Parts: sequence; C-alpha cells; structure tokens
Amino acid sequence: MKYVYPAIFIPVEDLSGYYFIKFPDIENAVAQGKNLDDAKNMAWEILNLALIEMEDDGEQIPLSTDFKFFKLDANAFVEEIEADTDSFRKMLELENYFVHYDIWYSPVTNKKFFVYKDDDEEICEKLCKVLKKISGLSNNE
Repeated sequence: MKYVYPAIFIPVEDLSGYYFIKFPDIENAVAQGKNLDDAKNMAWEILNLALIEMEDDGEQIPLSTDFKFFKLDANAFVEEIEADTDSFRKMLELENYFVHYDIWYSPVTNKKFFVYKDDDEEICEKLCKVLKKISGLSNNE
C-alpha cells in the first residue's frame, strides 16, 4: 500500500543539526536524524515500519490530516513523507538491508513505538531525553 503522512520536524536544542520527527496521525512512529537529510530518511524508514506493523496487526490505518491545521513551535516545520509498505517489505527481505530502531512503549496509550536509534551512545541518551519529554514514552528494556 502507498501512503502519505505529514511529519513534524523539530530541531533538537542541545544537539546542533539534529531533528526529532513525529507523525501526528501515526502516533507510534517517531524518529530523529543527525541532519535534515538523515532526518527525512529516518522518518521514511520509521513510517514504513509503523505502517507495516499496523497492517500486520489488522489495525485501521488512519487518514492523513491536513497539516495546515497543526500548531507548531517557532522552529518546527511540516513535510509530507511518502510510504510504500509493499516496496519496503521487499527491501527488508534483502539480507543486506538493516534498520536501526528500538521499540519503546507509551505508559499512557499502552502502544509500542518504533524509534530510530543513533549509533553514538552519548547522542542517543540526549535524544532519548528529548523523546521522553515530547512524547511521554518509556523504554521497556
């Protein structure tokens, strides 16, 4: 299936160049990137993963909200991200394709979230603090 959803890109104050990304319509998809290009790629990856999980679980896929109605912080912006779960499934079947993510759980909604994981442990810790603050998530490890 093909989908298009708005993603909110929020610059991370303590980490120059980093962005936190959330999808208002797909609440179990959050990501971050080292720079804008990386953030867009991670948003695409996480959106596909979350939608595949929803398809596999038989969950209803929500409609995309018109991003004109979003209230954003001063430095945040919205960009639409396209997902194609059929193509992404085929990519995942390739032996050399690897996705870096953790699964987090929301104590409020009791839903799992797919969160892109940065390889740098110190940066990951800082991003996790931002993620918890913005999304109210807890790591279930």
